[in-house]
Amino acid sequence: MVGCYECHSLNPDKHKDNFEHMGFKINVIVSPNDCATCHPVEVTEFSGSKKAHAVGNLAKNPLYRTLVETVISKKAVKEGKIVPLDASDFTRMETCFGCHGTEVKVAGMQEIETKMGSIEVPNLTQWPNQGTGRINPDGSFGACSACHARHEFSIEVARNLHLRAVPSRTGCPCMERLP
Repeated sequence: MVGCYECHSLNPDKHKDNFEHMGFKINVIVSPNDCATCHPVEVTEFSGSKKAHAVGNLAKNPLYRTLVETVISKKAVKEGKIVPLDASDFTRMETCFGCHGTEVKVAGMQEIETKMGSIEVPNLTQWPNQGTGRINPDGSFGACSACHARHEFSIEVARNLHLRAVPSRTGCPCMERLP
């Protein structure tokens, strides 16, 4: 049986997004490096795919970057010309980078209230994000949850394209392999 701890406790030395919880180190994000503990072949295949690097493919390519910023940015008129203004991180996360992924970083710790009292947890930037090419705080690329439902440990769901986390997306990143 798989519970919370089996996934959210893996590789704590590599995670910058973990916190102390009742005497245990808990990672907020379950990354492909963690999934590789039980699924090494699938993670290796995914790591070589274009989709594992989707955020970099978008952000580092000048043509795509210009297209993205032109489409999602606010516009202003300056000296008789329409010019794009910088889009906010929130806008990027809600548009192209929602699927391509973001770079999730730890920006310190924050205190939150729970039913069990106050707890200090990592303050993550550009989170939540389940984009296929997400850059994780442990340095890994991708989000298995872009296709596979989190917290649903069912072989039937994992293997059925129509029951996956985001059925509207076409194809599966694991199936797209580079030579």
